Amino acid sequence: MVWKERILLHLGLMDINYAIRKDKPPSITETSLPDDVDRYEKWDRSNRLSMEFIKTNIPASIRGYFDQYDNVQILLKAIDEQFETSNTLALSQQDFQAK
Repeated sequence: MVWKERILLHLGLMDINYAIRKDKPPSITETSLPDDVDRYEKWDRSNRLSMEFIKTNIPASIRGYFDQYDNVQILLKAIDEQFETSNTLALSQQDFQAK
């Protein structure tokens, strides 16, 4: 999928793809170590910026569907699944029309 490759390239070039490469760390608590706080804040910032960047590159007509996601990894998986469904449907329609 060319669209996804471009998005991932842009996020990498902007150095905000940390949340795509790393799983969400545990939430910050009163007993969190400074390194854990830094790691969470880095992930959170990357996640928010990545989400906004991706959503601004999704057509407005389908953007609302993806507003339910707050984790960029899950959002990308949902987009992949949406494209798989769309591609499968398009191929099925082509097969039907060819008959």
